[in-house]
Amino acid sequence: MVAYAAALGAAPAALAVFAQGSTNVAWSSYRGSWQLLEIETNTWSWPWGCAISVAIALGPVLYFAAAIWLGTHGMVLLAEEMTGLVVAAGLAGGLAVLARRAAFPRVAEFDGQVIRQWMVKGDSDSEDEYHVAIDDGTRDKAWDLSIGAERYRRLPPGTFVHARVNLRSRADVTVEPVEPPAVAHPLARVAADQMRAVTNGLPDPADLVLETEAAAILGGKVRGSHLDGTPGRTMIWQPPSTGRPMLRVEVRHAADARQVPPTARPAPGVADGYLVSQGAAVTVSALTALISIHGSVHIASEASLAGLLPVVEGRLRELARRIDFNQY
Repeated sequence: MVAYAAALGAAPAALAVFAQGSTNVAWSSYRGSWQLLEIETNTWSWPWGCAISVAIALGPVLYFAAAIWLGTHGMVLLAEEMTGLVVAAGLAGGLAVLARRAAFPRVAEFDGQVIRQWMVKGDSDSEDEYHVAIDDGTRDKAWDLSIGAERYRRLPPGTFVHARVNLRSRADVTVEPVEPPAVAHPLARVAADQMRAVTNGLPDPADLVLETEAAAILGGKVRGSHLDGTPGRTMIWQPPSTGRPMLRVEVRHAADARQVPPTARPAPGVADGYLVSQGAAVTVSALTALISIHGSVHIASEASLAGLLPVVEGRLRELARRIDFNQY
């Protein structure tokens, strides 16, 4: 009743909790519940910006002017000490910068959701700036990223994105919408469990063979897509520009698994797995994973399936254990 009253404008006090109170905050539901997040600030106010610019420009000039004045008025030792302090400060500052760069990563890459957009109008000497605030699901504050006008139009609030930020130069920023939507890390397992419930308890094949592993087998950059209409769940890894070669990863219930081909040979290091031509399979508990290469690849790529199969077996065992736990 309160919600209906608020929607009809009859209960304005019920909406007070949603009042931002500040222009530098935004509401986000990316973490599973609505939260009011502060947006990081990467710009100085106009007075502070002017004061810092003047200090940077005039500070060294005034310092060395004072040292020269002291040297010409009989205080040579004090002038030399001032010069020595500058050299020492420069060395210490350089070492501090190097240490900081070594201790902190250069690039941040994350999934998130756009929770706000705004534009900063430029003057005659500068162009308009287009900003988005992104909640990555983990930081205390939302990211404030400056993007171009074209991306600005493609990233309205609510868009799920994948971002890559150069932490040493905020001008180097890439923000692209993603499909299917990214999921905040705290909700990833919950979302996966919900998906398995919809898909008859089968895990996502993308969790068995990762993008980097598929790229190593196919010999180049790959993109993944899920294939519907199969007895199990299927993931297709293939080059972005062509359809072949292709790596197919399928997960089925063991009862629905294909018969073992007569030409199959046991997979080394795998309890219940086999290799056959450009394919491999492994069964753990009630789940079977089938991996196959379609199209021409280097002979070493086929051999790499034998090395990949024990890794897939371990992941399948963990997923099967989690499914069995959730059933109880």
